Amino acid sequence: MVRWLSALLTGLAFALAFPLTESFTGLPWLAWVALIPLGLAILPGRPGQAFWVGWLAGTLAYLAIFAWVVIVMQAYGKLPLTTSLLLLLLLAAYVGLYVGLFAAGWRWCAARWPQWSWLLAPALWVALEWLRGHLLSGFPWALLGYSQYRQLEVIQIADLTGVYGVSFVMVAVNVALTGVLDGLIERRARTAFLSLAAALVLVAATLGYGHWRIAEVGAALEPGPRVGLIQGNIPQELKWDPSMRRTTLERYERLTRQAATEGAELIIWPEASAPFMFEEEPDYQQTIRSLAATTGRALLFGSPAIAQREGTAKLLNSAYLLNPDGTTQARYDKLHLVPFGEYVPLGPLLGFVDKLVVGIGDFAPGRGPVQMEAAGRPLGLAICFEIIFPELVRQLPQHGARVIATITNDAWFGRSAAPLQHFSMAVFRAVEHRTPVVRAANTGISGVITATGAVARMSGLFVEAALVEPVAVTSIRTLYTRAGDIFAVACGILVAIFIVIGRRATRS
Repeated sequence: MVRWLSALLTGLAFALAFPLTESFTGLPWLAWVALIPLGLAILPGRPGQAFWVGWLAGTLAYLAIFAWVVIVMQAYGKLPLTTSLLLLLLLAAYVGLYVGLFAAGWRWCAARWPQWSWLLAPALWVALEWLRGHLLSGFPWALLGYSQYRQLEVIQIADLTGVYGVSFVMVAVNVALTGVLDGLIERRARTAFLSLAAALVLVAATLGYGHWRIAEVGAALEPGPRVGLIQGNIPQELKWDPSMRRTTLERYERLTRQAATEGAELIIWPEASAPFMFEEEPDYQQTIRSLAATTGRALLFGSPAIAQREGTAKLLNSAYLLNPDGTTQARYDKLHLVPFGEYVPLGPLLGFVDKLVVGIGDFAPGRGPVQMEAAGRPLGLAICFEIIFPELVRQLPQHGARVIATITNDAWFGRSAAPLQHFSMAVFRAVEHRTPVVRAANTGISGVITATGAVARMSGLFVEAALVEPVAVTSIRTLYTRAGDIFAVACGILVAIFIVIGRRATRS
């Protein structure tokens, strides 16, 4: 019973570290101690027991964090409440498996190398987070480090390690504090306090680097484009209604002219903001081209497109950049599609799914990043879901982008925590590459994130908005931009080495 109560405490504390509702933005300090009840419960037991306790803790945490899944499935998938709850449970249980594996590994490491648990357990956590971001097309939503998106001095190490480094430091503190408490109980205090000292040095180094880096990046800022972010607030149920096309365009036209009047040089509309095939509808196409030309502003907007692939017409989730004279500069096609939203994975086996979920499109992925330029600055673009994948966004500054734009339609999430959770991950993309991120969302949250991860401007949910903000850029090229997830991979290699050593020692 104590183990299951401990799992409940860890699950609750872990969840509360993240945004859980539209107004509850999370208690980030809880993430630094959330794993302690789990640790105290599993250390006296066996690795098999630790797995189940950890799995339960993770499942409970992600049931709360992913609660928005029910809104998506019910409101837009037209599924019954019971089916929606079952899908939420399956998703939470799947992600909870990674916490279970971590708990089993932590227990195993603590039994063999207690003095190194502060290093090995965080390395295992990072390796599992990286694996979750890649396995089965990847789902790196709500990684532990993302809970700290408002703690600027903590997250600056992301330009070295990505979000995984922040997760590492936090787990190291959790493990060290657990070791101290367990050591006091089991009278092994010396080893435990040495681990705590090591973790505190890690925290001090992280905060010291953060303080120094914020100042250094601030000194390296250069004037960039003045960006206008248009939030049309078009209800999802009306978005694709043909009778609403003209009304939708009139709203975007009004907000665009407002942003141009306020001095915006680059104006950005959300994902699929043009509710028609831009290249297939000459009249509506001309309306948008004329808008760019009459305002004299570069215009970036989302619209579906059709392309021929292997003799078959394929639907693409695309975005177009128009020059200030209304001509098309570039089109980008979304690379990483949303499973069960834009395509059905393993289609021949799971083809029945599109009969259950209304509105699944059979989209095809794009073929690579596209170089764009607006207001004299190289521009990179990520559409919606893509912003949560660090290795995908990293391609943009590698191709020279000095500003990262992301366009999305978070209306699917309703009034839930998902838009804020989604926005928080964009903060890390800015820090990882010292590149400002500008985000336009149909119903919010739209905003501007600086190269240090500070939120310079941010809209509310379900309101019209035309946010105009100057964006400062840097010429800094970070270690993360150059080397990517080398830190996470190194953690995986370290864990693998110790697993081999441990298994050989057991055999001998």
